[in-house]
Order: sequence, then C-alpha cells, then structure tokens
Amino acid sequence: MFEASATAAATTRMAATMLVVLLLPAFTDCAAVNAPAPRPFVRESLQQMTATVVQVSLATRELTLRGSSGKTRTIKVGPEARNLDKVRVGDRVNLSYYESFTAQMRLHDKPNVGFMNAAGEVRAAPGERPGGATAQSRASTVTIDSVDTQNNTVSFHRADGGASTLPVKSAEGREFIAHLKRGDVVDVMYTEAVAIDVAPAPASAK
Repeated sequence: MFEASATAAATTRMAATMLVVLLLPAFTDCAAVNAPAPRPFVRESLQQMTATVVQVSLATRELTLRGSSGKTRTIKVGPEARNLDKVRVGDRVNLSYYESFTAQMRLHDKPNVGFMNAAGEVRAAPGERPGGATAQSRASTVTIDSVDTQNNTVSFHRADGGASTLPVKSAEGREFIAHLKRGDVVDVMYTEAVAIDVAPAPASAK
C-alpha cells in the first residue's frame, strides 16, 4: 500500500482543494439562501500516496510506482502534469485523489446555486518539476419516487426515464432523505480532483 508523507499530503491536498473551491461555491451559502430547506448532503474523501518511480513511459504517459510495501502500480498521467520528460527512475511522486457527492433539495424551478458541470486544471510552469491538478464536476437532477426510512433506501428517476433505488448508509445521508417525499426534486453533483507532484529523489535512491 502506498503511503503519503506529511509534505506530500500538504502539497497535493492544497492543489486538489484549490481547484474544487474555484469550481464550486460554498454549499453552506446555498443552504442559507434556500432556508428552510434541509441542509445539503455532502460526502467527500481524499486519498493520498507517495511512491518511488521504477519505470517511465513517455509514449503512453505511464508511470510505474513502488510503494513502501514493495508493491508496484502503473498509473496514467494526464496532460495537466507538464514536464513528464523530467521524471527519472528513483524520483518520488506524490498523488492525491479527491471526490465528493453533494445533494440538495430544490425549492424553486431553477437549479440550486453551484450545481453545474465544470472543469479546471492547474499545471506546472515550463521548466519546473512535474506537477499539476485537474478537477471536474458533473451535475444532474432527480425526482424522488419514494423514501423508505425503515430500510434506509431512496428511489428516484432521472429526466431520461432511468430509475434507481439506492441504500443510504451514513447518518448524514439518512437525515437528508428523512426530509424528502414523493415528487421532490433534488439536484445532485459529483466532483473529482486529481493532483500530482514529483519531488526530487533522495540521494540514497539514485
């Protein structure tokens, strides 16, 4: 398993968080504007890892990495990470993956503020060590068909006619669906951000 150092965590968390903040307004503000609507449901996570580069393929933009446990993993590096040609075997690479899911009841005929498709990126400047981050959000709207608070499930359909029933496991999610009823319209959005930073390899690793 790959492990993140304190420096890696700080660097990559900042890159991912900056992009998400640029793309999305604060949902606490949305809740205040739409009071007394239930508070938006937000679920988010940030995974980080630090590893050593054992192979570089510029043709396919792939890096093969080895974690502290000795296991290797090959990842695809997007164009947002400039200067990939400067990566060398033995370099240390720090990666962060952020994702969030947000849902908010609609009390009017327009989408809630901040629920929109968006994308952005931050790149390393030419000549700097490789690094960068990308973020994108995808928004949609669903109509509630039923809520089962006994079994903690919610059923809904989309504008294209597709229908789903999903289990709700978190306490925050169960509190959110407890306020919903058949016919309610809910805006939902999924956001993800990936950040990469290549640090100089320790002298002993070269």
